Amino acid sequence: MSNKNLFEKLNLTGAKSTSALELLKEQARNFKVSTEILEMNIVVNSGYFENNLEKALTFAVYINAPEVGNYRRKILTVAEFESRGEFPVDIVNHLEG
Repeated sequence: MSNKNLFEKLNLTGAKSTSALELLKEQARNFKVSTEILEMNIVVNSGYFENNLEKALTFAVYINAPEVGNYRRKILTVAEFESRGEFPVDIVNHLEG
């Protein structure tokens, strides 16, 4: 696998007109093309995010390795709060610790 930047095509200049989910889906397509063997899956949920009492849509981002028994690892959770609109979002990194 090369050291190619998987997010080099990410354009945030028009972010106000693009939802967080649309940006994640675009990156999932880029990820599959760039890695050739790994997939990025996004699971959408609604409810309350962590200890926050605000309603939010959450997007759990997983990396899936189909060729290794569909091994799956959660890497990020992105929360889009009802009171804020699409942006800003909260992002939790699940790779640390």
